[in-house]
Amino acid sequence: MPLPTTILLPKLLPLILDGSASVRSQLLKFLHQLPASDIGDRAETALLYTRAGMTHLAAEIRIDALAVLEWLLEVAKEDIVSCPGGWVKTLKSFMSMMGWAVSGGSSKWTSASKASFGKAGKAFPRQLLMLSKFLKAGLVESEGDAVVSIGSGLFPLCDVERNMIPTRSNAFAHLNLFGSSRDEEGEMYIDREDRQRVFQKRFQAVVELGIENARKEGGEAGRAAAVLAKVLKEGMDDYSGVDDTP
Repeated sequence: MPLPTTILLPKLLPLILDGSASVRSQLLKFLHQLPASDIGDRAETALLYTRAGMTHLAAEIRIDALAVLEWLLEVAKEDIVSCPGGWVKTLKSFMSMMGWAVSGGSSKWTSASKASFGKAGKAFPRQLLMLSKFLKAGLVESEGDAVVSIGSGLFPLCDVERNMIPTRSNAFAHLNLFGSSRDEEGEMYIDREDRQRVFQKRFQAVVELGIENARKEGGEAGRAAAVLAKVLKEGMDDYSGVDDTP
């Protein structure tokens, strides 16, 4: 790269919202050339523009924004789901984009946003699959995250990886010792259990109802809904909600 990622990325990210399809296409190709190790520390800024693209009025920009989110999940999924606002705000963008919203104070499910976006129906299966990938990154425990068992040959050294020197910069950013106060939406959810708690509290019922309605549509949307249902089951089956207190 002729310039470091720290200089290039702030100039590139606003192009996610560019009105030219060719510009957005070339942007996506260029983003894939950036070193993956340089993206994690800039996940919050990248998501800011990506979420703006996901809720844009132009259907083409919304589709391309999902491609950018897919790239982000490939190169820095842990940072994407755990950075400030990365979990709740991104889920809210998905709900807005797909028309999965609960009207205030009631359980009535509505697809108003989906109906208002003219070409959203054609992109709906793609949105379902991207939501599946995002939830898998945040809710499904990967093999690398599994806790070292006593019988693994390291006894009595248990949870070794949790006591190593952090590999990420600003490892204690989630404590927010010197920053401005954050609300639930802007909080950092480092632990999978915290993400499960917030998802169960704010989004699970809406997503489950959305899956049910998508399955009734059948076709490509129905198949994508089945994938989302499988991810949701894997990510939330072991969550009891016993300690779900603020």
